[in-house]
Amino acid sequence: MAAFDEETVEFNIQRTFAEDFFATDEPRLQLRPAAATHVGRVRDRNEDHYAVIRSTRSREVLFTNLPDDVITFPDDEAFGLVVADGIGGNASGDFASQLAVQTLFELAGRATSWVMKITDLNAQDIHQRVEAYINEIQKTLRNYGEAYPKFAGMGTTWTSTHILGRHAIVVHIGDSRAYLYRDSELQLITRDQTLGQEMADMGMPDDDVRRFRNLLTNSLVRLSDFY
Repeated sequence: MAAFDEETVEFNIQRTFAEDFFATDEPRLQLRPAAATHVGRVRDRNEDHYAVIRSTRSREVLFTNLPDDVITFPDDEAFGLVVADGIGGNASGDFASQLAVQTLFELAGRATSWVMKITDLNAQDIHQRVEAYINEIQKTLRNYGEAYPKFAGMGTTWTSTHILGRHAIVVHIGDSRAYLYRDSELQLITRDQTLGQEMADMGMPDDDVRRFRNLLTNSLVRLSDFY
């Protein structure tokens, strides 16, 4: 017994590919998507564009000799919600937000695979996909601005949520806010990327902060393009 106590035994138990590849069964959320936009109380022109997208992955058994009651292929579904608020003045802000959402549709059609469930295996993959989409949308806006002088300096905010099962991936650029509504209460889950917010974080007076609350520190299309 003493000899056994003096020995150190290590067990290196590695997760198998299957443990990370197959997602566990989870209750499906009951979603009732809705969308609306309004010009607001400050501007006289609405430069918002939005989209609510439902993606499905269905399966159809063409031939099998299995009994019908043992074939269970639940249809996967995911929801994408996005809003873009154009900036840049005149018609360019309106076009920028439209082009950003339009490019999302085009890129989704070119994607080589869809992520319909969240697992540890594809968490990093999802992060890379988000970067790929944003970089391509950014490139498209910049190319239009360089090719057509009337769109020079255009830009847009971007806030989107991709709902997969009970998970939500939120992408936020600018000051279009995302909230979580639960138990009749709204909870802000994004942080405004504005100079006013940075000043507030430093404890500066509200009167000073208010003047800079709409001055963005981040947006699609480099901020240097606006000056």
